[in-house]
Amino acid sequence: PKDGDNVYLTYTWDDNFRINIRHSKRQIEGFLINRSDENNAIYAFESQQNFIYFKYNLFNNTTNPLTLHASYLTTAGLRTNIFQDTTLVLSDLEESEWQFGLDQYYKFNDKHKLLAGMVWRNPNVDKARNNMSGKDERIISATDRNIIGIYLQDQYQFSDDIEITLGIRNDNYSDFGNTTNPRVALVYAINPKTRFKFMYGQAFRAPSFRQASTVVSLGNADIKPETVKTTEFAWLQEYSNVETILTLFHSQYKSKIDTVINSNNERIFTNTNDLNTNGLEFDITTTINNFNLRGTYTYLIDTEQEPRRVAKQTLSLIANYKLGAWNFNLNGFYHDEIEQDIRNNIIIHDGYWLWNNTIRYSLNKQLTLVSRINNLFDKEYYSSTKIQSFYEGIPNRGRTFFFGVEIVF
Repeated sequence: PKDGDNVYLTYTWDDNFRINIRHSKRQIEGFLINRSDENNAIYAFESQQNFIYFKYNLFNNTTNPLTLHASYLTTAGLRTNIFQDTTLVLSDLEESEWQFGLDQYYKFNDKHKLLAGMVWRNPNVDKARNNMSGKDERIISATDRNIIGIYLQDQYQFSDDIEITLGIRNDNYSDFGNTTNPRVALVYAINPKTRFKFMYGQAFRAPSFRQASTVVSLGNADIKPETVKTTEFAWLQEYSNVETILTLFHSQYKSKIDTVINSNNERIFTNTNDLNTNGLEFDITTTINNFNLRGTYTYLIDTEQEPRRVAKQTLSLIANYKLGAWNFNLNGFYHDEIEQDIRNNIIIHDGYWLWNNTIRYSLNKQLTLVSRINNLFDKEYYSSTKIQSFYEGIPNRGRTFFFGVEIVF
């Protein structure tokens, strides 16, 4: 069983200042950690997240605003074990992150726009311990990093049918060094309803504290950042009340981060073989009066193999209908079959459909009631894992209910 609460607060003043506050808390009983222990102990997991963000326009200029933004995030997770009437803290993790940024927008004219900015981030692991051995032990060694990023984006419309966007970003990590990543997008419009878009970009992902830790058994101090280069070509088409997008994509992953079994028969994080992924995505949207329908389909032509832990096909459907003060939403997601390696034997996890439902009722402009059911039909399904004790995969959450109130003042 699981219960939780969410609180969101947004305040905007004179279009120059905005603040967002979010609080989330979850409590889970019967939390499954290891298949071999499930009959011997009751596991509980409690998590909490707090987030505050603000944005302020330093110059009250709608054409060329200079914007300051900052945020602070805290997360905490406590995992406990109740065994033979004794409570044992298995792990206690607390993290936080400060972020400050400055963005300068400049509009030369209707055809030429420029964005320049910088950001500083400081993620920290404030507490990371367990006492599985009977004494408190720190489970993460690396606990602090500073990241300074600068970026520039130039958008220029050459003519009514050609527009280009060029961007570049440089990030300096105190623990992993410097990385520069470009991005380009070219849009060509044959007519107002038919457009083609070409996009290319590079991205960089530094290992997490847990992945690079020298204390936790999975950590690897020699692990390197993961990089990816992605090329996309899209065809956007508009009809009378239908919009479609067909996208072909190709991604090249270098130094991909994953886990493997080492010579000591221990699973550790490491950089694995390079991976190329090719696929296509189709998106269709239609609106008829108060009814909106959207569908997306993704097919991976090439991806990881043996085991293939990523679905080759996914499909989503979203139906939304508004009737007066009522709003009804039904959305479904199909996930194709995936594989799992169990002691050198490949097993198959069947594909599945998940359906969710949301109903909103506006009492007035200030007050809205919300109800949501996730996994509407209580579907039993499993995720692939490399943890050998979960021989049939990790069981996922069943039907959950959510009730909330939105207040505008």
